[in-house]
Amino acid sequence: MAEFYGVKSVMKKGQKVCNMTDRMPTILEGEVLVGVAADGTHAVAVDLTSESDYQKFSREYDEGRYRKIDLYTLPKKEIPNCQDEGPVLLNEIENP
Repeated sequence: MAEFYGVKSVMKKGQKVCNMTDRMPTILEGEVLVGVAADGTHAVAVDLTSESDYQKFSREYDEGRYRKIDLYTLPKKEIPNCQDEGPVLLNEIENP
């Protein structure tokens, strides 16, 4: 099961690399791949470092469960600073 992080923290401390695609981007040693997945109302930040978690969320994106998934790389050392805050309203991250 995928691990969740804080959306705002990931967006602040991570590096945006691209939007969700069929192919998982390459990440460097010492980093995790995090998807900030938005359903139109809320967003969550999920660890997509494992190929199986990436493919699961890619399928859910293709099926329309999420409208947008932005991919970020995050240094593993920042994980303790990105505690899960649950789903975040999109207007809270679009207009901080």
